[in-house]
Amino acid sequence: MRTTHHPTRRLIPKGGTTRDVPTPLQNGVGSDKGSNAVVVTALQFEASQLISASMPYSQARHYPPGSGVGPMFCTHSHPHWGCFLPPTHLVFVDLQFAGVSLNIDCGGAANFTSEFGRAWVADRYFSAGATGLVAEPHRFLQQQERTLRFFPPVSAGKKNCYSVPLPPGRYYVRTFTVYDNYDSKLRTPSFDVSFEGTLVYAWRSPWPEAAARSGAYADLIASVLDGAANLCFYSIATDPPVVASVELAAVHPLAYDSASTGTDLILINYGRLTSGGSLFGPGFTNDSDAFSRVWQSDADFRSLDVPIKALSAGGHRIFGANQAPNYFPVKLYETAVTTDNPSDALEYLLPVDTRLDYMIWFHFAEIDSGVTRVGQRVFDVVIGEENVTRIDIYKEVGGFNAFKWHHIVENLTSSTLVVKLVPVAGKPIICGLENYAMVPLDLATVPRQGASGLGDPSTAYIGLTNSSSVSCGYFDSDGDAGVEGISPDTRQDGMEWGSLCAFHLGCLGGRNLSSQ
Repeated sequence: MRTTHHPTRRLIPKGGTTRDVPTPLQNGVGSDKGSNAVVVTALQFEASQLISASMPYSQARHYPPGSGVGPMFCTHSHPHWGCFLPPTHLVFVDLQFAGVSLNIDCGGAANFTSEFGRAWVADRYFSAGATGLVAEPHRFLQQQERTLRFFPPVSAGKKNCYSVPLPPGRYYVRTFTVYDNYDSKLRTPSFDVSFEGTLVYAWRSPWPEAAARSGAYADLIASVLDGAANLCFYSIATDPPVVASVELAAVHPLAYDSASTGTDLILINYGRLTSGGSLFGPGFTNDSDAFSRVWQSDADFRSLDVPIKALSAGGHRIFGANQAPNYFPVKLYETAVTTDNPSDALEYLLPVDTRLDYMIWFHFAEIDSGVTRVGQRVFDVVIGEENVTRIDIYKEVGGFNAFKWHHIVENLTSSTLVVKLVPVAGKPIICGLENYAMVPLDLATVPRQGASGLGDPSTAYIGLTNSSSVSCGYFDSDGDAGVEGISPDTRQDGMEWGSLCAFHLGCLGGRNLSSQ
């Protein structure tokens, strides 16, 4: 294993070609350009509001009748104004200084606002397919999870896409996928999913029962360069791909160290964790996140061998959070975990794909009012077998201040990455952790290559399927195959299966995952 310290470097595919694509299903984001862009509160917009920009009318995308896209018109060639849907209000926004978000209820027929105030629009921007309803809609607490769009290859072809007009930039993209026997065939489908031409997820039948019945969320961060975000689904054999919701939210162009790594990367979420707290984020709780990120409890990723103690800021104000370019929420730094025993190390077990490099973000705040001086709490960060840095939070930022640090890990040899906070003085502490697979864009999708398209998806996963057509990679503790990167026995909210309609895909119950 080789690690790279901050500042990070730009990733170049080895040998001048794209590396293997990931097969775990995870949670993720998108990308943007422009050094002077500042993300503000996300603009939730209805059909009458701004949905696309940064292109003259002659370059606007036109969608045929029946495609799910209403008639559009654009302003002329103003660089920051955009395309609008008629017929009522026109909202002119300088896109360099405004965030954009859109939540699509796939298969849904009407706009609505969720209980947490999120605006959802009826299904649109799809290339083909048909609508479906889950078999047991009463089990799904959120409206957008009850309907879906499926793409029968016989009528819709092997490739089908959502092509969402958006200003060029970086975006957080979250999908919800569910089967729940909507077609009464009792067989989950196999299909691949790409974003902007790069394969990001692979679904293989049979799915774990929990994923099939209750669904799964996945998210990533990626760039949209041409004015349209293309999320495409590739049928395998005659299976119809399915999707229940698509969410997109603008991300600051410099977020997650893009100035060093470049924008020709997709960051696929392998775990976005809050320590000492419970799941929170837009769509699940009434808590805000500027990029619409959802944070899940770290409980399933910590080593069970180490007794821990949860800490709280106790009403103290946290400084240094929710700031450009990453806008990490204040709530993340209001809780933390530490060890009971001063000699113990905090230990996390993170599932990874050894073919990929990873960007790990650590979130700290000294929220123990008993720590008042430099050197009182010091610990080493050990990733794999390498001691990569020493942290003294109070020395860096003082008390009740957010402190962020990140690291890139390369050339992994194990499907479980062990991260330890080893005490030097006092007990280690952490508020949160993020783990992102760094997936280079397919060379065919990078504009300078002059090529387009993904090619035949059946050739993209060389050696990744076995003779029974079940995707290889991550398996649960009983050895059952299913969706890559998911442990079927763990829910993101700690509830029993069947009591909630969804869970986040990937990295749940990481200690139960093993590599084939």
